[in-house]
Amino acid sequence: MTFAEFTEKYKGQDVMEMSFEEEYDYRQDQFDMFETEGFTDTFQTPYEECSEYNGQKYELVRRASYVNGDCDMECLPQWIIKFADGKEINAYAEEICKLEVNFRELEEKKFN
Repeated sequence: MTFAEFTEKYKGQDVMEMSFEEEYDYRQDQFDMFETEGFTDTFQTPYEECSEYNGQKYELVRRASYVNGDCDMECLPQWIIKFADGKEINAYAEEICKLEVNFRELEEKKFN
């Protein structure tokens, strides 16, 4: 699913008003969209936690899942990634997905 397809499918919908099943489908479509749009080569977090890994390459292990207890559904999409030192973390889209990282960089340039 592309960004345009995702945007069209969910136009005017509020995830906070979705049923459990609708939100599950929404989160799966988010995963599909970000995976279609691609990942960055290096980790780049805007947060303090794990910022020591900024600029480092990572291995994409798998999608995080609320079913497996990786995180709550409202925190999805997240992916489990692994760094060269063996540390595994849950990474947010804004840390590894091209679409989100590029958007954040554009926003930062606009306000700086």
